[in-house]
Amino acid sequence: MGPDLSLSLKSTQDGSEAFLSKGALDQLYLALRLALVQRLSRNGERLPMLLDDPFANYDDVRLRAALVLLREIGREYQILLFTCRQDTAHQAEQVGIPVMVL
Repeated sequence: MGPDLSLSLKSTQDGSEAFLSKGALDQLYLALRLALVQRLSRNGERLPMLLDDPFANYDDVRLRAALVLLREIGREYQILLFTCRQDTAHQAEQVGIPVMVL
């Protein structure tokens, strides 16, 4: 990860730059956000998470897996997820995440 928080991946075989889909990169950014919140919460104070449409490039399988993960993490952390996508709201409801339409 660079100083500007950009990600670059290198192949373990030859050291060349590896390329990922936008969905895979978004998964890495979500993992980094979750790790950062956990790290900053080590003193016992749980930080809330505000996510603004982080799943724009996710396919249905990635979306469902991410929502299930957020549901589990949401048991310890307050998570506010904003989206304009109906499929995200629908899948959130399917995995037991409360949805509020504004």
